[in-house]
Amino acid sequence: MSSERTEYGQMSSERTEYGQMSSERTEYGQMSSEKRVDQMSSKELVWSMSPKEGLARAKSVPSRTYSHEVVTLWYRPPDVLLGSTNYSTSLDMWGVGCIFVEMITGKAAFQGMKDTMDQLDKIFRVIGTPTDDTWDGVTQFPNYKPQKFGHYPPQPLSAAFPRITEISQGENLAHSFLQLQPRLRISANEALRHVYFDELPPKIYDLPEQVSIYTVSGCKLSPEPNNQTVIKIKQ
Repeated sequence: MSSERTEYGQMSSERTEYGQMSSERTEYGQMSSEKRVDQMSSKELVWSMSPKEGLARAKSVPSRTYSHEVVTLWYRPPDVLLGSTNYSTSLDMWGVGCIFVEMITGKAAFQGMKDTMDQLDKIFRVIGTPTDDTWDGVTQFPNYKPQKFGHYPPQPLSAAFPRITEISQGENLAHSFLQLQPRLRISANEALRHVYFDELPPKIYDLPEQVSIYTVSGCKLSPEPNNQTVIKIKQ
């Protein structure tokens, strides 16, 4: 995708198969063209997701109805893939979870190659295939067609993405994002208070919107031996 304009703002970036962006602007702010997703640390990524950003927008709370074709397939949440058009900021939280896993593992978390059903199958292989017993009303979605995807038990994210265990509290945070039911996904504000961020200085919570976390004394990016880039705190 080289250029796209939606009701959510203007995107003038190039996206690779892993969803890397070179530039993005929404009505709520701007992501610098100097900073691509693959150059951000996982902490910086989550920190950048305030409730005022993303496709769902703060204006969609209470939720509004939009086209379910608003998110690139690999980052589209299961409720939207199943045909729901009634959603809110939980849509963005699923996408953040996908990119969070991708930044740790080096590849997209759920790589559907064919269509919506293939994408659902890739998700259900890891998270488990929902039923009315595990997700009330899921079988009523228009795209819930059990004959077109497999029936799988849920498994720990670490079984599908072993490298996630190399990041302290990484699996726990990813699990909070990658909930099949929108209402169970962690919010942006809740994510910022997750234990994953406990090592960051308290001052980071007082930053104005659009101010980089690297303006806080002691925060810097440092390479890890496994080629991951993480935020380090100067002692």
